Amino acid sequence: MTELLNAGIKKIIFELSRLDAIDSTGVGIIVMCEGKVRKAGGEVRIAGATGLVKDTLVMTHVDRLVPLFPTVQEAAKDFKIT
Repeated sequence: MTELLNAGIKKIIFELSRLDAIDSTGVGIIVMCEGKVRKAGGEVRIAGATGLVKDTLVMTHVDRLVPLFPTVQEAAKDFKIT
């Protein structure tokens, strides 16, 4: 994440469609990354989370911090134009 931010990339999409499950470590990494990106003036989106992964993100309220979208294309459309 630090390398992306140093390169000026501040719009990040986590594409999770290939995950079957996510544990507390994965949730923590997403939250930590969101904080770093937000502090740098950027935004994070999550695309493709389904089933247990989506349920876990909703149950842990990550969806309140990082918006969830069905596809990368929809997530990308949601970024503010700067």
